[in-house]
Amino acid sequence: SPHMLERAKQLPADPQLQFIQADIATWQPNTHFDRIVSNAALQWVPDHKKVLPHLVKPLAPQGVLGVQMPRNFDESAHRLLYELFQQDPWSESLSVWKERNFVEKPKWYVETLQGLGLTVNLWETIYLHVLEGDDAVLEWMKEHGYGDKADIAFVNGLVGIPLDRLVETLGI
Repeated sequence: SPHMLERAKQLPADPQLQFIQADIATWQPNTHFDRIVSNAALQWVPDHKKVLPHLVKPLAPQGVLGVQMPRNFDESAHRLLYELFQQDPWSESLSVWKERNFVEKPKWYVETLQGLGLTVNLWETIYLHVLEGDDAVLEWMKEHGYGDKADIAFVNGLVGIPLDRLVETLGI
């Protein structure tokens, strides 16, 4: 994002390090790289079966692809928001929203990346967050899980809705 690139400009200059803005799914560099790193980006990009070979191609021999992405879209908070997105009154105002769980299971990445000729070192970690205050989960999700304007408007609209109304809407 432009914001992240502005922050990167504040780092000490290093001729071996460059930051560019590009669509990760269609980026076509004109050189090979020793390292390509993606941190918390690929979970928003569909069709990893096409994207991963695209990212492996510009790696130099013995190059490393480093990827970090959350795989938490099946967690309760995400599932509940998705269910709410599908119900009135929110479904009409968020008709452009669709479920965006593009992340595969770890075994799929091992098999896919090995098939592309890479040695794979993969692990999965679950981070537990202690959240305090009113609407703490929704506030956290606004900051970490829903980035486009429709999503933020939706989550902002949920903050302050009485819990009994959400529970009634979800039928839980």
